[in-house]
Amino acid sequence: MIGGDLMKLSEVIRYVSQDVGLKQSTVKAVLDSYAKLIESTVNDGVDEYIPLSNAGRFKIKTNYSRTIYNPRTNEHLLVTRTRLHFSPSRKLRNALKQ
Repeated sequence: MIGGDLMKLSEVIRYVSQDVGLKQSTVKAVLDSYAKLIESTVNDGVDEYIPLSNAGRFKIKTNYSRTIYNPRTNEHLLVTRTRLHFSPSRKLRNALKQ
């Protein structure tokens, strides 16, 4: 590990840049694009998997919908709870067990 318990984004970018041999700005652009993909998938409310190579996959889970009441406007609104769940790959789980 590079840092202590938690890695900063700048440390991740620096490590990946050195490991792959790309500029740090390129690595940052790739990570930003991946984050936008996850965000747009969550905002669309689609139940789908987003893979992260050799680490696992993100799954957008829609748990339930419920009706809430807004007393200020006297409206009933339907709210859906969406969560982002990460499932580690078998390779990552085995590495964590050792």
